[in-house]
Amino acid sequence: MGRRTILVTVAVFVVVGVAGLAVWRIREARANTRAVQTVQVRRGSLVATVSAAGTVKTADAIDLAFPTSGQIVEVRVQEGQKVEAGQEIACLDSSDAQLQVDQAELSLQAAQARLDQARKGATPEEIVAAKAALASAEESLKALQAGPSATDVEIARLRYEQAKDQLWSAQLRRDAACGSPVGNCDEARAAVASAEMSAEIARLQYEQAKQGPTARELAAAEAQVAQAKLNLSRLLSLPSAEDVRAAEIQVAQAELTLKQAKARLAQCCLRAPVAGTIAALSVKAGQTVGPSTIVATLSGSGALQVIADLSEVDVARVTAGQEAEVLFDAMPDRTFHGRVVQVASTGTSIQGVVNFAVTIALDGVDPAIRPGMTANVTIIAERRENVLLVPSRAIQVRGARHLVRVVREGQVTEVPVQIGLSGDNGTEVLGDTLREGDLVVLNDTGTAAGAQIGGLRGFGVGGGMIRP
Repeated sequence: MGRRTILVTVAVFVVVGVAGLAVWRIREARANTRAVQTVQVRRGSLVATVSAAGTVKTADAIDLAFPTSGQIVEVRVQEGQKVEAGQEIACLDSSDAQLQVDQAELSLQAAQARLDQARKGATPEEIVAAKAALASAEESLKALQAGPSATDVEIARLRYEQAKDQLWSAQLRRDAACGSPVGNCDEARAAVASAEMSAEIARLQYEQAKQGPTARELAAAEAQVAQAKLNLSRLLSLPSAEDVRAAEIQVAQAELTLKQAKARLAQCCLRAPVAGTIAALSVKAGQTVGPSTIVATLSGSGALQVIADLSEVDVARVTAGQEAEVLFDAMPDRTFHGRVVQVASTGTSIQGVVNFAVTIALDGVDPAIRPGMTANVTIIAERRENVLLVPSRAIQVRGARHLVRVVREGQVTEVPVQIGLSGDNGTEVLGDTLREGDLVVLNDTGTAAGAQIGGLRGFGVGGGMIRP
């Protein structure tokens, strides 16, 4: 091999070695770059926001619901339809309510008839009938007091004798039937039993006729006479003020019952309380609803607002007067501005999650915004100026302490910090443990605290890299 060839070979090896070393150093630099990423501590504005989804409504929007429960049989409007005050929105099955109205009307008619009768007094026919009833009761009492006549006693005795003869005849037929192989013995015995019962009844009647009426019978007859006298006296004294007043009260009660029944019937149809536009319709025919079911939302001509639901954690940071930014799904390229005007004092629990309604009034009027649109709201809960800021992900929590890793004199050092407000663009650092311009580590995955770091190059506000 010649000298020239040897020199060329050595040169090639040198070039390859230098190139490999360069590649290795580049890879090492990139590895270290990925291992430790830093950013400068700076001063600036800090904004904390709360986000939620909401719906556009007018300021005078009304949620409509039935005051009673039932099944919807008809929905008579559509979303976006303009309605007049009193126009029917939807109706429930009203068959039971109508039946109650019919019954109440009949009860009122009956009560009115009784009142008319009380005011008019008794008719001649009623007085004649009452007198006849009294005369009959008095005659019956006199007959009981006089006791049975000899004729009555004799008739009772003869009936008893007749019953005994019939019993004797039945016994003869029984003996003949039971002694004959073709006779019906069971039927003959039954006839004897019936004859014995009739004979006993006749005997008791005969004994009663001989003894006369009992004290109980006399008392009952006397009571019938007294009742007949009372009825006649009441008819002759009608109309009395007490009877008329009682009948009037019954009529008033029946009228109230009818009024209540008609009110329940009217509740079966939901009507618009004012003129407006149906911004949302939440039900359909066949659905069962209750007093808490929102059937429709009626929007008037008031200013547009966004109603957003915030969790109980987020709502604690929101107060009236805070600024808000609003994005609409229908116009994703436009940002609208508004201000919080109301925060609900009580929450609504849905499946165990409590939300609070927050109302945001939009600045200005834009015809492109319509009631019922879906909106994404960002509320500026707090804003602070000229504060010391670090990225929130640079802060580590160790028990009750907060730490950040700071690059000082080529080494990564853990520094305890006191934090303030956390916002969308970082976390406020209080006290003097950090200074503006300090380099804090964002993702120290390869360098332990206290490790020696080579020269620092390529860092600046908003981000920096530690390179060996």
